[in-house]
Amino acid sequence: MPGTDNGVGLNFLDNGDVGDDLGKTIVLYGDYVVAPQTTLSAYIANNDGDWAGKETDNAFGIGAKYDMGGAYLAGSIERGYEEEVRGDLGVRFNF
Repeated sequence: MPGTDNGVGLNFLDNGDVGDDLGKTIVLYGDYVVAPQTTLSAYIANNDGDWAGKETDNAFGIGAKYDMGGAYLAGSIERGYEEEVRGDLGVRFNF
């Protein structure tokens, strides 16, 4: 949405065939400011390819970012196409 930090997007990727059938991917993603310094983000992706290790057609994740003024604390968790759950947490400094 113009003038805000909120947003929604849609991506389409044709990954092609390079050895494995990597298929086509559609991703819906968005960000929403829930408080003056806190932003939530999420995505869901669908891929119709067929490659080794792929267990599901859907991947999704959610994350949050807290602006500390000059730095921010961010974390996320996602489940990928291999049905493995991954998470990360970190601090980013802006100079």
